[in-house]
Amino acid sequence: METLFDVLAVRDVLQTRRKGLIDEAMAAIADEIEHIDTQMAKVKAQIDGMVAEDLAALRRDKSTGVVKFVRDGVEVKETVSKVVTWDQIKLQEIHHKIKSAGDNPDEYIGMKLSVAESAFKAWPAMIKKIFEPARTVKPGKPSLSFKVVKEK
Repeated sequence: METLFDVLAVRDVLQTRRKGLIDEAMAAIADEIEHIDTQMAKVKAQIDGMVAEDLAALRRDKSTGVVKFVRDGVEVKETVSKVVTWDQIKLQEIHHKIKSAGDNPDEYIGMKLSVAESAFKAWPAMIKKIFEPARTVKPGKPSLSFKVVKEK
């Protein structure tokens, strides 16, 4: 007849074995993920190398927005967002000028001294010209997408 001590000992052995199996499986999974990540980096580099020249040619006069081309029956689309920053000191100066002219600067400038890009785009050229020295536009991180198409 088994004693409670014997049953608890079996339980402890099983728990230890279970934990060991989990640890082994996790290590194997981690190794496999690392291998896959390495392969993915190589494939990404290969893709980048295959499309870099075409993208560079299309980006010569267009640093942001969408560019597309078809290669080997695949449409390659790169999207680069705009990263717009505003010079806070210049915005303060513009705020003061607008206020000094008797206009309400709060119609154009937010409290944190930022300007909504959608609002800036909608302004008349005269107002845009005043704000442009405080505005900086930089390309964001590019993203690529692919779609199989029939080559034209």
